[in-house]
Amino acid sequence: MKINNTSPVSGLYNNYKKVTKKSNNYEINKNFDIEISQTGKDFATAMEKLKSVEPVRKEKVEHIKNEIKNGTYMVDSVKVARAMLLGEVNY
Repeated sequence: MKINNTSPVSGLYNNYKKVTKKSNNYEINKNFDIEISQTGKDFATAMEKLKSVEPVRKEKVEHIKNEIKNGTYMVDSVKVARAMLLGEVNY
């Protein structure tokens, strides 16, 4: 088996070799400060809160999907209003 026209692949490979050689020839400055942006802090907070969320209950989701599909799903308006006004959520 003969493979022709490998120049794009070999070009990438040769470029990779050059980059790795150059990246090893610099000194590391160990005295530096890191500042995390407010967006990064907010993201970290959100990720921590996400870890405490209950996992999705697939059976319940499928049950509700079927009720919606069949037209039998009923919304309790009192529960919705309470959740909107007071932040109380009861599943």
